Amino acid sequence: MIPWLVIAVAYASIANLAMYMTCREHVQYGRRSVGWTVLGVLACAAWPLIIAAMLVMARRKAAVPA
Repeated sequence: MIPWLVIAVAYASIANLAMYMTCREHVQYGRRSVGWTVLGVLACAAWPLIIAAMLVMARRKAAVPA
């Protein structure tokens, strides 16, 4: 259980930092589009999951003998 908790905390930290930086960028450049802001926040939440899925698939492929 502890490894999954560490992974979940790391994921949440990375995603929150990315969301914060995206929102700060929108404020800094004066962007007022709600659509782009929502898309940016969703992308911040999704990319760590995509990287994790790619790592899992690479490990599974490496474990399967040819």
